[in-house]
Parts: sequence; C-alpha cells; structure tokens
Amino acid sequence: SEITQHRNPTRKSDTLLGEKGGTETNTLGANNMPSHTHQLFGTTANGNANNPAGAVQAVDGTDFVYNNSAAADNPMSAAAIGNTGGGQSFTNRSPFIGVNCIIALVGVFPSRN
Repeated sequence: SEITQHRNPTRKSDTLLGEKGGTETNTLGANNMPSHTHQLFGTTANGNANNPAGAVQAVDGTDFVYNNSAAADNPMSAAAIGNTGGGQSFTNRSPFIGVNCIIALVGVFPSRN
C-alpha cells in the first residue's frame, strides 16, 4: 500500500525521504493473543501409569495418577487451568522506505534527445 510523504499512519508525523521502517518478521507471543481458556479433560477410570506421555489424568489408582488406555471424556474443573493471552497489540508493517515520485502524465519527460 502507498504511504505518501506527510501521511505516516503509525506515527502521525512526516515520513522522511530515505526513512526506512517496518520489519520482515514479527513474533507473536502469548501476551498478543486474545484472552482465552482451554478445557482440560481427564478420565474417571483408575490410574494405571505414572508417566503422563500418551496418557490422561485419572483417579488415583495407588500412586498412579495417569491412565494410558482410557479416553479423556470428562471435563475437569475450570479452576484446573487458568486464562492465557493478554490481548496486547503490536505493529505489523512490511518494510518500507520513504521516496518521492514524479509521474509525467503529459508530454515526454525527460526528453529523449
């Protein structure tokens, strides 16, 4: 999109001739995402594993708090997981450079002789 001199929308001030700005990449962090929650599921089956890999949280089954064969089909309390995301905005502008342009609409400019 065109950004003309004296019309920089992000700074509300002049774009200087030769001024560079913008970034090629932007990294979104957790604070940039809208505030939201995730639902945590577990199972009412007794635990049969002590390693969470490939398992779900389960009812305590004699020191086993995970179950690696039951479905995660029971929603847990919302207090088990908190909100995330801060909704902070950030600037996302493509790289630019301030230039002057003159376009001849009538006649020949510059002359070809």
